[in-house]
Amino acid sequence: MLSPIGLNLSCALKKRACARRCTCSPVSSGLDILVNIYIVQGFKTEASESSLAADTAEALIEADASFLRGHLAVLFGLLMSESPENQSAILESLPLPTSATSSRVQKNKIGNKIKLSRLAEQARDFVAFYAAVNGQSEEGEKESKVAKSVVRFLEKQRDAAS
Repeated sequence: MLSPIGLNLSCALKKRACARRCTCSPVSSGLDILVNIYIVQGFKTEASESSLAADTAEALIEADASFLRGHLAVLFGLLMSESPENQSAILESLPLPTSATSSRVQKNKIGNKIKLSRLAEQARDFVAFYAAVNGQSEEGEKESKVAKSVVRFLEKQRDAAS
């Protein structure tokens, strides 16, 4: 179950009490902050996909955003596994891609299937990147197994959402 960690996005952490518990108002949950980061990274790149060329600033920004989205997809999968409460909260918080925002899609399981499919794809991309970067190290292999199990979990949830 997610713990109710609260943070204010505009807080500069100037208050000492904030190291233990946010004292600002309004307070956002840790999950809300992660979802907001995920959303911002997704929207930035959807707007600039057509202008990406190799070795440009936009391509580097997209690579960073893709890495972050993949990492967050794995984290969301870990938080959802073995916790239906977390799965509901995360799926409700995540937006649909702009191409799937009709009210028909939003009101039924098709929306969750689309969200899970997107998370699985991004987690799969992260696993491939991680494997390429870490090679065949023993520690990297262990962490890669965890991420691969998250991909399988997300795919299983996606297939069950039909």
